[in-house]
Parts: sequence; structure tokens; C-alpha cells
Amino acid sequence: MATQHPDSTVKITTKEEVSEAVNVITPLIDGGFGCDEIMVDYEGKLTAYHQPEWIVQEAYKRGFLAGKDFLITVRAPNDILESESRHLMTLMAAILANLKSSKLYSEEAVHYIVLPMTENPRDIVNVQRKINKLRRFVEEEAGYKSRKEIHVIPLFELVRKHVKIDYLLEAASVSLVKEIGHFTEAFRVFLGKSDASLHSGHVASTLSLKLALAKLHYWASENYVKVYPIIGMGKAPFRGHLAPHNIENWVKEYKGYSTVTIQSALRYNTSRPDYVKTYVTLREHSNQEASMNILKSYPEVMTLIKKAESTYLKRLSKIARVVWKVSQQIPQTRDRVTVKEYRRKQGEIILPRAIKFVASMYTMGYPPTLLGLGLFLDEACKGKAEELELLLKIYPSLMKDVKFEMKYYVPEAFKKWVGKEADELICDVRRTMDILSIDHDEPHDEYRKLIIELTSRITIKNVVKAAELRGFLG
Repeated sequence: MATQHPDSTVKITTKEEVSEAVNVITPLIDGGFGCDEIMVDYEGKLTAYHQPEWIVQEAYKRGFLAGKDFLITVRAPNDILESESRHLMTLMAAILANLKSSKLYSEEAVHYIVLPMTENPRDIVNVQRKINKLRRFVEEEAGYKSRKEIHVIPLFELVRKHVKIDYLLEAASVSLVKEIGHFTEAFRVFLGKSDASLHSGHVASTLSLKLALAKLHYWASENYVKVYPIIGMGKAPFRGHLAPHNIENWVKEYKGYSTVTIQSALRYNTSRPDYVKTYVTLREHSNQEASMNILKSYPEVMTLIKKAESTYLKRLSKIARVVWKVSQQIPQTRDRVTVKEYRRKQGEIILPRAIKFVASMYTMGYPPTLLGLGLFLDEACKGKAEELELLLKIYPSLMKDVKFEMKYYVPEAFKKWVGKEADELICDVRRTMDILSIDHDEPHDEYRKLIIELTSRITIKNVVKAAELRGFLG
């Protein structure tokens, strides 16, 4: 699934997103990105309401049939965070794209609508009801009958939702049938890493996502239904570490996925050979059975999640204001709406969105995976030695994630940004290295110099240059 995430250093305007969509669904052999699904994103974005229709039209001109050769999946804004009008207009955009494709070649382009920030089963039922009503209205007015239903894909983006995923899906499936007569034997469920990391830290979100994959597989087998998990991840370790250098490791770590997001940085900040290698590996390992071992240690894993979240939030509270300040200087690489509701809040802490948060942390010289990690590992070791052993058994990629981050750790720059508060966080990194016995590479001289220069004056040129060296903006 190709997405429109603003995590690359390449600026793509909304006007360019139609031709971009055709390029991403073009097969590899013809120079495209080979994706079979494109997510048109309206969550906080200035995406044109006609964009799904335009993609249908442009793809048709190039010989691709939306709904048959590839899917257009719309991510609607959550009406709790954005206006009801934007929410309804987006649902209508998806339905009108189906009207367009039906008239052109008797196929329906949009089969799914993603609901971000899904909180509970009621959200899913309400949006499904709206879709059904709007679809019937368009059918009556336009004089056509759709052949397929449009289903809601709930996007769960918080740790507390991941760990209860089976209960949420069970309640949603019952409510859909009971309240609106909407029955399905196959569910697509979207699991997001970025916001889970932003609110709870890297370790907690990694464990909760692995737990969610196992729970989904178990729930599906127990209820004789099919579940097709979608994993949303970016190239930075904090956002999932879905990167060419880590791909062999990644497919083992997140076994059980059906669909995976191919975000902007993976397309535009990656060499062609590396992209093809990543694409082929992802294809080969999709739809495998999730690892169920994590369920055998469920209480212990939940303890680790709570400890990791707690230590992350302790450290986050010390630097949140500086991160917010730096985030205001991070360039936008997609056209976005300016609604303050799309800030993220963790208690009293106000944060930027995940990609800007990640970009800000690297710009400050302190990669976000390291935040709270040393304190957590220290507490895990002092508490029970078996906790650390269990952590590394369930999450073997931790060492590689940390080793990657250390190549971009510039403590002298971080000290300048944060002042005295930096001392504890720098000490945390030393703890991490000692406890995990990691040998690490120092930052490249060019990168270190750029990050230190940014402490005196933030320029978009240097922020982007540093991001290019990393291979992603955020």
C-alpha cells in the first residue's frame, strides 16, 4: 500500500499526487513502484476531494483499472479531530470515485475507507452507517447499482488499543451485524506504529504491535473468520525501521502482516536496487502465520510495556517544550491543513505529529528510540534479570535498532538544545550501551557537523541535508 506520508525529503504537492499515484501502481518492470493499493490521505492533508476520481481517470488513460488492477483506499479524517464537513466530503469522494470507475469500465475503485484514531467499536459502526447511507443516496440520484460494499478499516494507533485488539474487533463485528446488518467474514485491521511510539515510546509500541499481530491471528482462528492485518511503518526505527538495511530482520520481527505501507521516504530516499530488494522481500513474507510465543508470556509482556511507557514519559516530559520549538522549523513535504487539533497530546504535554517529532529529535542530536531506554533497561535489570532476557527474546531487533540510532547521536548538540536536563538523558545512553554491550559506530563527520551547526541556526537546507544522509526526514 503506497501512502502519502510526509516522511521524505522530497516535496510532493497535492497537484502532483495524481501522477504520483499512477507511478506507484506501475509495475517494477516498467519503472514504477509496483504497489497494488494507493492510500489517498485526507487526515490533516489538503487533498483535493476529487483526487480519487482523478486517479481513476488518469490510471485508465494509462491502461490501469482501479478496482481491478489496483485499489484506491481513502483515509478519511476522524470527525472528532476535524470538522464533520471534511469527514463527510471525504466519504463522498470515495463513493463518487466508484461512480466514475463504474461508468468508465464497470469496476469499483474504492473497496475500503480507513478510519484513523479509532477509539472504540462505536466509531466503526457510525462510519459504516454513514458510508451505507451516502452510497444509497448516490445510487438513487445517479441511477446505478454498486456491486461491492465499502468496508471500514479501523486504524488503531495507540498501545492501549493494540493490547485489546481482539476485544475491540469482537465487539465491532457483533455491533456491525446487530445495529446495521453489516456482516463480513474477512476483516482488514490497520495497526499504526508512529503514534503508538509518540505516546508510549519505541519499546512499548514495538511490544504492543507484536502482541496485536498474535492476538489477531488467535482471534481469527477461534472465530472462523479471516483477518488481514495492515502494518503502518516508516524507515526510522522509532516508526518501525522498515528500511532496506533492516528488511530481512523486519519480516521476522513482524511476522503475520498481510499488507504493509510503502511510505514516501522508502520510495524517494532509497536507491532503486534497495527499493526493489525491500519490495520483493515484503512480498515473499506476507500472509505468514504470526508468532504466537508472545502470548505465552502475556502478563510479563504487559509488565514490560507499562515499565517502558513510564520511563519514556518521564524523559519526554523533560524535553517536550524544546522538541515542540524545533518542530516548528521542520519543513512540510506534503500540503497539510493547519488545525491545532492535529497536535498530539500526552497528558499535559503538547507534541507535534510523529514525523515532525522524529525529525526534531534527530535534528537535536538525540534519536528518539533512545528516549527513556537506558532508564527502562536499568529498571528491568534491577528488578528481575529474566525481564531483560524476555525482552531480547521477544524483541531481538532491539540491538540493531539501537546500533542504527547511535550513528546519529550527537550529545554535544543535544546538550546545547536542552541544557542541564540533557545530563540524565545522556547518562541513559551510556546505560543502554553498557547493559546491552553494544559496540557502535560514531556519526559521520559531515552529519555531526550539520547537527552542531543547527544548534546555532536552523535552516531548512541543513535539516534536509541531514535527513538525506539518514535516508528519511522523520
